[in-house]
Amino acid sequence: MKRVRRIGVLGLGIFGSSLARTLTENDVQVIGIDNDMDHVREIMEDIDYAVQADFTQLDQLQEAGIDQCETVVIAASLHLEDVILGIMNLEQLGIPEIIVKSKNESYAEVLKRVGAHRVILPERDMGIQIGQVLSQSSTQSLMAIDEQHDVIEFRAKDKWVGKTIEEIDFRGRYHVNIIAIGEKGKTSLEVSILPSTKISINNYFVGVTEDKSALVNLK
Repeated sequence: MKRVRRIGVLGLGIFGSSLARTLTENDVQVIGIDNDMDHVREIMEDIDYAVQADFTQLDQLQEAGIDQCETVVIAASLHLEDVILGIMNLEQLGIPEIIVKSKNESYAEVLKRVGAHRVILPERDMGIQIGQVLSQSSTQSLMAIDEQHDVIEFRAKDKWVGKTIEEIDFRGRYHVNIIAIGEKGKTSLEVSILPSTKISINNYFVGVTEDKSALVNLK
């Protein structure tokens, strides 16, 4: 029987909620936390457990079951001192892997020093990777979320042009969940993806997969 992983996502804004939903779609148990009840309501039916809580409070993390997670991602954009306190709380709970979203390089260095195992700078990292994708034709891995799941980027194939996301069936055919679509020449990514969205030759995709062969199959 396949072992079920449990990951905590602290902060359910655009980045955190996208991450939480994608993990859930890939059979990961997710505990999501946010101070804003509106964010919790928006996602509570999509993941295993969502709760309004303050991750700077150790007791609230314990009550939510975060201490049972193997990996926890601090995905909230808060004051540096709040994020540091969150890291310290996670260390006290004995979390094996702590991943933190950071606003900038200066913050990233501080967060690593206080205990973050990995720091993500979404805008910088995405900009670098999009540039690589646009200058190359190959599919590539952007980041390993955990031992089983990778975030990958790839360009549209000629045979997909004019077809919809639903017709391509990325999950069934390529074992990839699409989380964002971009277009050559544009800096923004579309994260509200509809099954009826049609693919153009200028599109590139960001997806999550647990199938290592996807890197080969999507070339």
